[in-house]
Amino acid sequence: MAPRESPRAGGARPGLSPGEKSAETGSPEPGAGIRVELKGVTRSFHEGALVRSVLRDLDLEIEPGQSCVLLGRSGSGKTTLLNLIAGLDAPDAGRVRIDGRDVAALSERERTLLRRRRIGFVFQSYNLIPTLTVAENVRLPRDLDARGGAAGVPDAPERFWLERVGLADRADSFPDRLSGGEQQRVAIARALASGPGLVLADEPTGNLDLETGRGVLDELQGLVRDRGITLLMATHSREMLGRADRVLELRGGRLGEIRA
Repeated sequence: MAPRESPRAGGARPGLSPGEKSAETGSPEPGAGIRVELKGVTRSFHEGALVRSVLRDLDLEIEPGQSCVLLGRSGSGKTTLLNLIAGLDAPDAGRVRIDGRDVAALSERERTLLRRRRIGFVFQSYNLIPTLTVAENVRLPRDLDARGGAAGVPDAPERFWLERVGLADRADSFPDRLSGGEQQRVAIARALASGPGLVLADEPTGNLDLETGRGVLDELQGLVRDRGITLLMATHSREMLGRADRVLELRGGRLGEIRA
């Protein structure tokens, strides 16, 4: 089905409403979904004397707690879009707002803290550190955050989340002792351990066989819905289509919506 322009439909918003603060911490409760807004976003890359336009004047609004799939062929700009949302890259034009904040207006330190505290990442290649145990990998983002634990995040989040993904008995194992599916489940636990409001998943089943990939998608989808977390998953697989609130597609640098 051909995508239609204007991916702006809203949806259910579990958890706190946008910008609502915890009475204890003065910040959004961990796990409460956050809002994502892109307005007129354009991104191009120089390749020698050529300029390749990857994203063209994109508008997108994702409401807190929505689960969205981003389809597109390899090279269509899916990873570029995720990097812009995460503040890892900057648009040539347009604005990206996360959790009510203009990402471009933040300092580098503020963007780093935003990623550590409010955004969880799940990568195709797992990105586990081979010299750390499973539990240490899950705990790493929290260890890097000088603020320590956040309200609503368990005191031992690595154990809590490893139990949730069925890997509590592998806490002391190293990544090379795990299957691909197990490593990706560890990556999901790591993404959720700091209590993010947004999870960005980039081809999370790309290195997995079909059956294992389905299990990983079920795991990820169930956990983010339980916590009311906003999810944006980039993929070229259509396995996730029936599970998401919205299905978006990047084609020719333009963003369309297949289903809202």
